Amino acid sequence: MEIRLDEIKRTARVNAVAQEKTESSGILSLLNKDISFGGNSFNEQKKEKLYSDIELLLNAGLDLSVIFDLLIDECKNKKEKEIYESVKKDLVKGKSFSNSLQDKKHFSKYEYISIRMGEESGKLNLVCKELARYFSGKIRQKKQIKGALVYPSLVMGTALLVLTFMLKYVVPMFVQIFNQNKVELPYITKVIIKISENFSVVLYSAFFIIVAFTAIRLWQGKKDWYRKLAAKLLLKTPFFGPLYHRIYLARLCYSMQLLLSSKAMLTDAIDLVTQMVGFFPFEESLKKIRSEIVKGKSFHQSISQFNVYPGRMVSLLKVGEEVNQLENVFGKLGAQFADEAELKTKSLNSVLEPVLILFIGAVVGFILIAMYIPMFKIGDAIG
Repeated sequence: MEIRLDEIKRTARVNAVAQEKTESSGILSLLNKDISFGGNSFNEQKKEKLYSDIELLLNAGLDLSVIFDLLIDECKNKKEKEIYESVKKDLVKGKSFSNSLQDKKHFSKYEYISIRMGEESGKLNLVCKELARYFSGKIRQKKQIKGALVYPSLVMGTALLVLTFMLKYVVPMFVQIFNQNKVELPYITKVIIKISENFSVVLYSAFFIIVAFTAIRLWQGKKDWYRKLAAKLLLKTPFFGPLYHRIYLARLCYSMQLLLSSKAMLTDAIDLVTQMVGFFPFEESLKKIRSEIVKGKSFHQSISQFNVYPGRMVSLLKVGEEVNQLENVFGKLGAQFADEAELKTKSLNSVLEPVLILFIGAVVGFILIAMYIPMFKIGDAIG
């Protein structure tokens, strides 16, 4: 009888639901809701599906070699299929799953360590489940960031087009009328006309600044001074600063939770998170925190020295450290920060929408008023 992947998935999901109802303790019992993060040629969507499928099929009682046979049969994407075939070949040769991933450029050190810990602890299915949640969270994190940036970008782009049209075409039409009638122009009209006459210079200057900034970012983007300055400016940016802070806090907490629940040592987990968190203030502080822990300080004492971590987080980590439940605390903190980030994204859009509309209306209105004041004088003169 032929084994069908979709049938196994359906059966595994039913069993998984029943299992989750009885899992009041253990590696994954700490999360009661999805994490919102919003993260390759082998991207987050594919990894989320891969680890989810592996977890379900492991729970169904299949071994990894059979699982990858099924994944290869069901896969339609050529490159993705080649990755699965390469892993299957390694498994047949006697390599462990983690060692196979270690040799593949498509998988991170973070995944390799997590899978290795899962193999050593006999909880590979649970680690795969957590990895699926992790990548699902990264997908949601990217959507959050896009949701926060797309609308303002569209509105500002539209505003720039409207402004360009008015200053390049509408204002010169009024200037011709003013010159023909030799009317005395008020100050605000002179300002708008001056801007219109030099608008090409303004555009070229803006373009040059953007190109220069992009070049500096490409050239110096990985240097510590640039990353430190960029992070400092980002955190001080209204609306966006608190949002990005919460997103990176959620990423840090959820990453620590996954590694600690995979039974990684605290110092090893900090090392890995330092490499993949992608936010300079956290990277810099985590290196110092690890050094303090090696010297004998507790984790909560070490982390409390840095203002980038909220006091509430430090207090909860202290409790978690005292009762040996750090991974649970990190999981709950990750969920809280992710929820806060999602709430801030929604509030950001609701605040920016009227602000941007008012801004555009004010700019357009100012230009029109500046142009029509002299027109009234012309009308009075004719009358």
